[in-house]
Amino acid sequence: MTLPSDANDLAALRGLRAVADLVDGAKPLDPAGPADGAADANVVGIEVARRAHRQAAAEAPDASHHVLGHAWCDAQSLGAFRPAYTNGSFYVPGADSLWHRLSHEAVQVGVAESFPGRKLCRKNSDFKQIADHIAALCEVEGFFDDTPPGVVSAAGFHVMTPEGIQTVPLALSHRQTFALPYCPDFEGEAPLMSAVLAAAFEGDDPAGQVDLWWQTVGAAIFGMMPRLQVVLLMLGRERSGKSLLQRILERIFPESAVGAISPASWGHEYHAAGLADKRLNVVGELADDAPIPAAAFKNVTGQNLVAARHPTHRPFSFRCNAAHVFASNVLPPTTDRSEAFYRRWRVLRFANTVPADRVDPDLCEKIVAAEMPAILAEAFRGAERVARAGSIRTTQAHAAVLERWRLSANPLQQFLADDEWVELDPEERTHTPASVYEAYRRWAASTGFRNPFGRNHFLELLEATGATRGIAIKRVGTRHVVVGLRLLARP
Repeated sequence: MTLPSDANDLAALRGLRAVADLVDGAKPLDPAGPADGAADANVVGIEVARRAHRQAAAEAPDASHHVLGHAWCDAQSLGAFRPAYTNGSFYVPGADSLWHRLSHEAVQVGVAESFPGRKLCRKNSDFKQIADHIAALCEVEGFFDDTPPGVVSAAGFHVMTPEGIQTVPLALSHRQTFALPYCPDFEGEAPLMSAVLAAAFEGDDPAGQVDLWWQTVGAAIFGMMPRLQVVLLMLGRERSGKSLLQRILERIFPESAVGAISPASWGHEYHAAGLADKRLNVVGELADDAPIPAAAFKNVTGQNLVAARHPTHRPFSFRCNAAHVFASNVLPPTTDRSEAFYRRWRVLRFANTVPADRVDPDLCEKIVAAEMPAILAEAFRGAERVARAGSIRTTQAHAAVLERWRLSANPLQQFLADDEWVELDPEERTHTPASVYEAYRRWAASTGFRNPFGRNHFLELLEATGATRGIAIKRVGTRHVVVGLRLLARP
């Protein structure tokens, strides 16, 4: 399979020009192509006639922007598959059965080259207006939202099914935008990679953490992490293997499919636009002085519609289909104390440091050169485990980190976890909200918190996050009570 190096490059536009004749059985004018394979000779004939008419009209010196826009779309079509404008970019069908992204600027240059000498296609403003009109002609919202969970390699389209991964011939109807640079080798071995993982997690639930690594890598490759609303945090010391594993993960994908947009920037429309066409988003180090913005984080990782815009272009909305992998030496600060925030994370804890004199600066390249097919095969196995379970596993290390993170971000949780003040009581002994809040105020004063929560905020947090410890606010008769804890006597 021959793959273009960069679909944003103008050379990709020139190399992907397609003949405008329709294939048998295709439904015209649908960017997704034929849905059921049923031929309709009359519709096909009408579309062929329309294209011939539009091509003739485009030859006129005074052809309108509308006519030229249709002619450009016809020239980029491949059989029944026409260009699509979605997520703020143009996508054209390629002879390699992939959809190739084109920027607005590449389309403007392509328009200028396709229609020289036309009265209404001479100035830069003309090229931009025609490109904008083309976007309106072929806009398809959510074009890639319902693609099957799979990935492309030179072997074909590897699609996840209830029976496991199956490999089928790639077709444009699969709506895939990139191919992996490697094919999986299920008979191969990766001793260098295995040694890196063993050293990184030695003595710290190694089996569980290694399995979590392979599950997240496989889920990232198959586009399953965003569907499961899971992100990965690689937490630990310097020279512990985090950066090396991130670089190896990046090299599994083509460069065009990888981004590096920090969650601190997700609330900005220009930065959010950078996520629209990515399969993997890798951030090498999260800032330890900038809290993760709660709303933007949940919107992006929850596959809600996200507002975005490329500079100088019109806004658009998209659902993020990228897997997010972050690294940090410390727990990222957050103002979000909800379980909806914490349940999205999977944490790999890196507690072992490689001595400086044993660091091999060329280890990444050695692994990439010799072991990527075997690594890919192991990731495929991890993806199948995720698909069977319907979730990405957790580990003892993950649970310990999440507990510490909850406590550090939520003084209420710290109060509930302080066994000198509170004892969990499954018999649901009741307390009034006022008495629990008063105990919290005395605890905050004794531990040095200068700005304890107000009563209403305290009770809201108790209702929202207390369930993790079996604590709840219930209505008994005409009053509310707090159940699931016992307040210990304190002076």
